[in-house]
Amino acid sequence: LQWAAALPPTPAAVLHYDFANQSGTTVNDRIGSINLQMQPGNGAINWVTSANGTGVEFVQSASNGTAVIRTASPSDADSLLNALQASNAITVQVYFEQSGGHSSGARLFSYSTNTNVNDRNFSVIGDPAGGGFDNWMRLRTSSGTFDDGPDDAWEAGEPTVVAFTYDEAAGNELTVYVNGESVYSNTSSKSDFADWVSGGTRLGNELKLERPVVGTIYDVKVWDQALSGAMLARNAAQLLPSEDDEPNEIAAYEFVESAPTPTLVGH
Repeated sequence: LQWAAALPPTPAAVLHYDFANQSGTTVNDRIGSINLQMQPGNGAINWVTSANGTGVEFVQSASNGTAVIRTASPSDADSLLNALQASNAITVQVYFEQSGGHSSGARLFSYSTNTNVNDRNFSVIGDPAGGGFDNWMRLRTSSGTFDDGPDDAWEAGEPTVVAFTYDEAAGNELTVYVNGESVYSNTSSKSDFADWVSGGTRLGNELKLERPVVGTIYDVKVWDQALSGAMLARNAAQLLPSEDDEPNEIAAYEFVESAPTPTLVGH
């Protein structure tokens, strides 16, 4: 008899937004100091608490909304730049519910210096397609930029956890997970993050405010290593709401009452 090895704890992240403060105009980084500022522009950004968790809701036009949550200056995110360039490995995980977005790809989470493909260190993108969304993961390396992802990755209005992993030392493979399941991989020849430059982190839009998201973001994390599929499956299960409203059972017993069978005695 051989027992399965226990899954080790998930490593500490290098950035984490959980929107737990639920007041004011600052989104706090729970790990470090890469705090973000709300800029509603021509839309609105609302704190949200629901069965899905605590988050921020972007209420804006899908075509020309200018609401964004961003670092005050590019250098505010330099600790993230330094950590990721030191490891040349990354996991980005975003928990959200998207109802709409720009037809050229709404930016759920972006770390960039401009809107061109080669000016983004990375972006997590939800592109409207039919009743749902295609996913693009853009990840810049010194040998080129990943700019692809799975079609029909999630449905409108559905709580979703999307993540991507990459590790230069482990085969240069970018893998995308939706709700803890591996749905896409790309092994194109790429390399390290040496060409990355100082840039701002943004939620709900892009640098030039041309790629608005309509929906709610509940949780954002970045690690300086590629997490395993098992860890990402566990993360997704912990974040997503239960499929039923019943409390989790610790144990269940069934007692069936029945009449005793008559027995003749002394015959």
